[in-house]
Amino acid sequence: MNESVSNIDLVNIFSSVASIVLALVALALSIYFYRQSVAEAKQSEKSAGEISSSVAKLEKLFDTLYSDTFSMMKDTVTDMRQHVWTKSDTGIAVQTDTSADDGPVAGLVERLETLVAKIDSATESSNGAVQLDAQALKQIGELVEQAASTWKPPASQSISGVGVKALLRERLSKARGGSTVPLERLVKFAERLRVSEVEVVNALFAMRSAGEIEWDGSAGTLKPNTQIRLVEQGSR
Repeated sequence: MNESVSNIDLVNIFSSVASIVLALVALALSIYFYRQSVAEAKQSEKSAGEISSSVAKLEKLFDTLYSDTFSMMKDTVTDMRQHVWTKSDTGIAVQTDTSADDGPVAGLVERLETLVAKIDSATESSNGAVQLDAQALKQIGELVEQAASTWKPPASQSISGVGVKALLRERLSKARGGSTVPLERLVKFAERLRVSEVEVVNALFAMRSAGEIEWDGSAGTLKPNTQIRLVEQGSR
C-alpha cells in the first residue's frame, strides 16, 4: 500500500512539474509575441509617419508649382497687356511676289510678240495687202487659250490698307451710342478676317492722322486697352 501511494505521488509530482514547465513555456511565448506585436506596432506607426510626411511634402510641392504656374501666367498676361504700339513699330510693309505667276505669262507674251512681228514684216513687204493664213490664226488662238489656262491670280492676298480701314470703320460704327472699342477687341475682330495686328495698328494710326478716329492719350501710341472711338462726320 505504501509502495502504491508512493508511485501515485511520483506521478503527481511529475505531472505538476510538467504543468509548471508548460506554464513557463506558455508565459515565455506570450511575452515573446507581446514584444513582437509591440515592435510591429511601432514599425507601422513609423511607416505611417513617413507616409504622412511624404504626402505633406508632395502637397507643398504641388501648391508651390500651382502658385508658380499661375504667377507666371499672370505676369505673361500683364506683360502682354502692357505692350505699347508706336508708329515706329509699325513700319512693316507686306509685299507680294508675283514673279512666279508672271513667268509662264511672260513666255506666252514673248511668243505673241514674235508672231506679231512676223505679221508686221509680212505686211510691210506686201504693202499692207497681206492676209493672215489659217496657220497664223491657229497659232494666235492657241497662244491666247494657253495664256488663259496658264495664268491664275494669287490664291490669297492680304486686304489693302483701304480695305482694313473700311473694316475698322464698320466695326467702330456698330458701337452703341458712339461708345469706344478697345484695341485688343479690334485686333481679334480683324484676325478673324485674316488681317494681321500690324495692319490694324497701321490703319488706326492713319485714321487717327486723318481725323476719322480718336483715343485718349498720345496720337502716336496704342496699347491693348486703348479705347478707340469713331469721330462723327459733322465734328471733323
